[in-house]
Amino acid sequence: MPLVTGATGEDRYKPFRLGDVQAIIDKMPPVAEGGGLWLEQMGKVTAGHTLALGDFRAVAARCFTVQDLHDIEEAAGLMTEQDDQPLADFIFNISTVLRERYPVSVAAAIPKFVWKPDQHPRAYLEQCKEEWVRKTGQHPGRDESKEWFRTAVLEGVPVSVKQRMCDNPDLPGSDSPVWEKHLVHHLQVVKNKTDKEMQEVQDLQTQLLRLKLGKAREQASEKKKQDKLQMVTSKAPLGPEGEYLANPPNWSNQQSAPHGSGWQAQKLGGYRRGPPRGRGGWRRGGPRGGRPQGLQAGDVCFRCGQYGHWAKYCQAPPQQQPQAPPRGNVMAPHPQAAPSGQFPLGSWQQQ
Repeated sequence: MPLVTGATGEDRYKPFRLGDVQAIIDKMPPVAEGGGLWLEQMGKVTAGHTLALGDFRAVAARCFTVQDLHDIEEAAGLMTEQDDQPLADFIFNISTVLRERYPVSVAAAIPKFVWKPDQHPRAYLEQCKEEWVRKTGQHPGRDESKEWFRTAVLEGVPVSVKQRMCDNPDLPGSDSPVWEKHLVHHLQVVKNKTDKEMQEVQDLQTQLLRLKLGKAREQASEKKKQDKLQMVTSKAPLGPEGEYLANPPNWSNQQSAPHGSGWQAQKLGGYRRGPPRGRGGWRRGGPRGGRPQGLQAGDVCFRCGQYGHWAKYCQAPPQQQPQAPPRGNVMAPHPQAAPSGQFPLGSWQQQ
């Protein structure tokens, strides 16, 4: 461990173990790629620890030669400093010396930038500047890195923006604020166009979704109607016991029962017309004594006057309907069977 807090609240220096130092070195880049990058990587690897000057010396002794390390400490003013001093007090001097002795090759350290249409142009430009300083250790506004920075930025923008920037004769060699102003303007134009196209696509998708929902509702409604129609048409006529009959029988072909025999039932559902109420008579809800419900031998058709079936199943044509017999055991006389002279026509005409 580097600087640790003791029981009295004072920082106490405890050097890294040899294995810890070797683990740090294994994650460090070669110092020839840039002194600034090397020092930045060291800070990332040891993040969470309060480093002391002795920790830097332990790591640097395995990455630099003895003479190079001596020159670095001499240039940074560290020759008389003790190992238990906080590294943060000397990091600026060390960083300056390392960047001068091991500069970063701009051509080799050029980062790659990519602009996304949903990103604000100004935010993209500021992000490029921060990344450039972190990678190269130089500000993009300096003359030695200005053109390299602009080239890297234009590589990450749309081709149309890059072409407009390159075709403008006033931009090469211009000041940074002027160049950045043109870049932000062209990127904003592309962003506005992209946002409009995306909005149109979203509107079309919404309309398409509504059409699909409407069509689905229509199909569901039509299917519901077809199912209901099929259910209605598939129903067969009801038989005497209330069941569905696929092929209703021809009740008119059955042999008629003699008049006045048995009892007569004219309606299903427990309501029957027949003999008067009394002992053994009918009551609402069905006959007493366990008599069966449904069509019986004494039932009469009110359409054709035949026995053995009901009018709802009668197949006789309407024009052949004679007068149905009365209820009970008494039948009305046929109109043509009245005795002559019983009702003289002349007496009615005289009146």
